[in-house]
Amino acid sequence: MKFDNITKLILINFFNHLYFYIAVITFIYMQKGLDLFQMVCLEVVFVLFILFGEVPTGIFADKYGRKTSIITYCLLFLVSEIIFLLGHGFWMLALSSAIAGTAISFYSGAGEALLYDSLKEQKQQHLMKKHMGTINASVIVAGAIAAIIGSVMATDLSLKSLLLLIQMVIASAIIGTLFSLTLKEPKYKHKIETNPFKLFSSGIKQIKSNPSLMRIVALSIFSTPFFYVITLLYQPYFKSLGINVAWFGAIFAVAMILSALASKYAYKLEGILGVKWGVLLATLTPGIFCVILALLKFTWIAIISFVAIIAINGFSEPLFSHYRNIHIKSFNRATTLSVISLFYCIYEVITRPTIGWIANTNINLAFLVIGIIVIVASLSLQLKPEHVKHKTRF
Repeated sequence: MKFDNITKLILINFFNHLYFYIAVITFIYMQKGLDLFQMVCLEVVFVLFILFGEVPTGIFADKYGRKTSIITYCLLFLVSEIIFLLGHGFWMLALSSAIAGTAISFYSGAGEALLYDSLKEQKQQHLMKKHMGTINASVIVAGAIAAIIGSVMATDLSLKSLLLLIQMVIASAIIGTLFSLTLKEPKYKHKIETNPFKLFSSGIKQIKSNPSLMRIVALSIFSTPFFYVITLLYQPYFKSLGINVAWFGAIFAVAMILSALASKYAYKLEGILGVKWGVLLATLTPGIFCVILALLKFTWIAIISFVAIIAINGFSEPLFSHYRNIHIKSFNRATTLSVISLFYCIYEVITRPTIGWIANTNINLAFLVIGIIVIVASLSLQLKPEHVKHKTRF
C-alpha cells in the first residue's frame, strides 16, 4: 500500500471516527443532565456552526491549502472531545458541539477536494467513487469496532465507564492529528482572481447554472435519513423493547460493517443496477424502513430495519460525492462543495429540532416523519444517466 494522500485520508478518517461511546451516547447525555430534545438541540448547534463555517472554511481551503484546513479540523476536533469529557449540562456540551461543528466545516469541502485533486494529478479522477467509498468504509469500520468495544466496556452504564470511552476517543484523535501533518498539498489550477466573495459567488453560480447539479444536491439533501438522529433514537427505542445494552454495540457494528461494504463497493453495485435504480435503492429504501420502525414495534423487525437504514446509508454517499464532483471545477471545488454543505446545514437546522421535539413525546412518530420525508424526496427527485454525465472538461 502506498503511503499517499489517499491512504493518509483513510487513516485520518479512521482514527477520528473511533467513537467508542457511539452505541451508548444517549446514556452519556443523560448522565450529563440532558433529555432527548436537548440532545437533538446539541446536534442543531453542531450543524449551525458547520453552516456558519462552511463557506469561509471552503474559501480558506482554496486560498491557503486543503492540508492546512484538514490539520485545523483535526486540532479543533481534539479540543471539542476534551470539552465533552470535562463538561456537564447543556451549555458546556453545546460549546463542545459548536467547536466540533466548526472542525467539520474545515474538513467537509477540503477533504473531498484534496482527494479529487490528488486523483486528478494521477489522471485517476474517474476512480473517485471507488476511493470515496474506501474512505467512507474506513469511517464505518471505525464506528463498528468502536461500538462493539464501547458497549461491552459500558454495560453497567456507570459514569466512570462512560467517561473512559471519551478518553479513548481523545487518544485516537491525537493519532489522527499526527497523520494529518503528513499530507501533501496536491497541485490544482488557481484562477488569478481569488477574492473570497468572488470565490463564493462563483460557487453559487456553478450550482445555479447547472440543473443536473441542482437536482443531485436537492435529492442528496432531502433523501438523507437523519443518520445522527436515528443513532440517538435507536438506543432508548431498543431499550424499550427489552434489548440488553450489551447488544447495542454488536447490532450497531453489524450495521456499520454492512454499510462499509456498501460504501466500498457502491461503484460496482451502481454499475450493475445503473444510475436510476442504484440511486432509487440508496434513497427510497431507508425511508421505507423508517416507516416500518414506526409501525411495527417488534424486536427482530426493529433490529433488521435499523441495520438496513445504516447499511444503505453507506451506499449513497460515494455515489452523490462522485455525481457532485463531475459538475464542479477544480479552482474553487472546496468552496462549491462547502456551499452545498451549507444547503445541507440549513435543511438540518430547520428539520432536526422538529424531529427531536416529536421524539421527546413519541419516538415512533419521529421515525414515521423521517420515513415520509425521505420517501417523498426519493420518488419526486429521481436521477437519470443524463444527470451524471460529464458535460464540460475542467
